[in-house]
Amino acid sequence: NDQHITYEELGRQIHSATLFLRKSGIKENDRVALILPNLPQFPAFFYACESIGAIAVMIHPLTVGSKMRLLCDQSHIDLIIMTDILYPKYQKALRGKRIALVDGREVLPKSIRFFHFFLPFRFASNVIRYRYQSPSGSLEVLDDPQQFILFSSGTQGLNKGIRLRHETLDALCDQLSSIIDPVPTQDSMFAILPFFHGFGLGISMHTVLALGGRCILIPRLARHTIVPEFLKEKPTYIAAVPQLLRLFLNDPRMHTADLSFVKNVFCGGEATPRKLIDEFNELLRNGKSQAVVQVGYGCTETLTAVCVSDGKSDGCGKAFEGNEIIVVDEKGNRCATDQPGEILITGPVLMEGYDLKADADPFIMIGGKKFYRSADIGKIDEEGNL
Repeated sequence: NDQHITYEELGRQIHSATLFLRKSGIKENDRVALILPNLPQFPAFFYACESIGAIAVMIHPLTVGSKMRLLCDQSHIDLIIMTDILYPKYQKALRGKRIALVDGREVLPKSIRFFHFFLPFRFASNVIRYRYQSPSGSLEVLDDPQQFILFSSGTQGLNKGIRLRHETLDALCDQLSSIIDPVPTQDSMFAILPFFHGFGLGISMHTVLALGGRCILIPRLARHTIVPEFLKEKPTYIAAVPQLLRLFLNDPRMHTADLSFVKNVFCGGEATPRKLIDEFNELLRNGKSQAVVQVGYGCTETLTAVCVSDGKSDGCGKAFEGNEIIVVDEKGNRCATDQPGEILITGPVLMEGYDLKADADPFIMIGGKKFYRSADIGKIDEEGNL
């Protein structure tokens, strides 16, 4: 919506959010649910939680009401941060919970944004509205921040709360700096992947901000506006799931556009068909971009990607520096080259564990190292590519 926020302004927003949390009684080890789309308030409150040692718990803002209540209850949430746009939908399900509402008008299409003014100004006693307050003085930040919690996608059953340390974000940033190297004030990330997932949080938000790039926040996937916004903002980096690549391919405007501004296209989150990769690479070539689709692999238990292809060969590439990926058979023996088996991962991006006790230990010790058992099947070729 043509609103631009500098790093200095973002710093002030983080400071303001920190003061608000403290004033609301949030302290170290308390849990704050961030039920937000990709709005500026997300990084502000995420880093505010880090600064005071609170545990940020990311929850999908369109979760069904009964499930939203369950996730908040099992996570022992002390305060919920959500938009005033969403609150009426969850008012009944979240009755009795402490809730702070942020301005959500930027989520609405411009054509109906005036409806925001019809939202109630008064709420129940457990609901307060967050308003930016100009901070003064310096912001004290804990030297040893607490963990944060992401929820798995639930492909193996119920969504699992996954405890990760803030150091995993920095480790990922160090690993990705070899392929994402933004020129400050110039290079940008098309941040359409939601920040409440590891892919969006780790790559689209934290890595880009930590390296001085520009995040183009996309709070909602609107098919009729996504391509015009993309072509207007000209992002140099795209982190996507296959659905987004298909959306771009199906829009005629992309096939006549100059795409020379695109430097890298990363895709993951699910299997990416070879046909889709080839078609999108052709789209990029026709648009005079030198980028190719680079497929990554990872899981929420490892924050996000642990490897990514160079775009020239099949598969998901070699493990990032500091990570190790092995494949084992049913007996736990390492598989031979090109032999399928279960993918095991170790490295500085591993989770601390699940928030609730798991039915089985997700880790296994091999050679003195702790590996995460992914339950995914893969193989490693003779060049070390997954």
